[in-house]
Amino acid sequence: MDGSRAQIFDINNENLRELQKLGVSESKGMVHIDYFGHSCHRITSPNGLSILIDPWRNDAAWGLWFPNDFPEITVDMAVSTHAHFDHDALHLPKARMVMERPVGTFALSDVRITGLADKHMSHCVGKTRWTEVQKDFGEDFSPPNNNLHMDNCIMVVECAGVTVVHWGDNRAQPDAWVHEYLKNLEIDVLFLPVDESEHILTYSQADEIMKNYSPALTIPMHYLIHGANTVLSTLQPAEPWVRSHDNVMDIASHRLSLEKNQYKKDGSCVASYGNHFTKV
Repeated sequence: MDGSRAQIFDINNENLRELQKLGVSESKGMVHIDYFGHSCHRITSPNGLSILIDPWRNDAAWGLWFPNDFPEITVDMAVSTHAHFDHDALHLPKARMVMERPVGTFALSDVRITGLADKHMSHCVGKTRWTEVQKDFGEDFSPPNNNLHMDNCIMVVECAGVTVVHWGDNRAQPDAWVHEYLKNLEIDVLFLPVDESEHILTYSQADEIMKNYSPALTIPMHYLIHGANTVLSTLQPAEPWVRSHDNVMDIASHRLSLEKNQYKKDGSCVASYGNHFTKV
């Protein structure tokens, strides 16, 4: 992976200097969430603070997963949930701040970000059992002695009374402390890695997570969208899992906009971007 490119960016931190003067404060209004395909989302608060989670890149060892380079968008903060190529391209967007696998809480203006340290899925049971590669590498992916790349931070973003949880590629059953933390949240949007190949989570595991945390909207990510991903990723669409639920909401574009308490938090609704993703 390339190092930081910040020295060539034609941006600066003037807007952050103004936002910091507000202190950590509440705001009201719409929160916008734009989908860039795979597991990448940009969350923009009512005060205009933007957070990009899990920008992606290609990797020579794993093949051409993405037909295009990640766009050089400008954001205030870029965050990665874990150190895998399809989540960690923090050097590609024009980000004023970067946070790799952050654990703990960061607050600025009307946004509070909490990283919950847990573990990546280490024994997938889907159609392509990619975790078997640990035998070739002579590496044990299982906690507690796994290498750093098999750690994962579940990201919690709170702004304007809206709580968004980005699962990353976390295992289906986080440890007890993380589980209790999530149960005590009132989650508006929960992003889960679900596709027909069950690359990370199985359908039943995703359903159980919905049941455990009762989000208003559960939205799949990390699935095949032609134009955003290639078939070399071995991923499949998320549509079969989405349509297995009775309460489905189709998001009409690459953007979901919502405000506090807009949707009932009962864990029943699956929302889907379908094949919509942000094209820049």
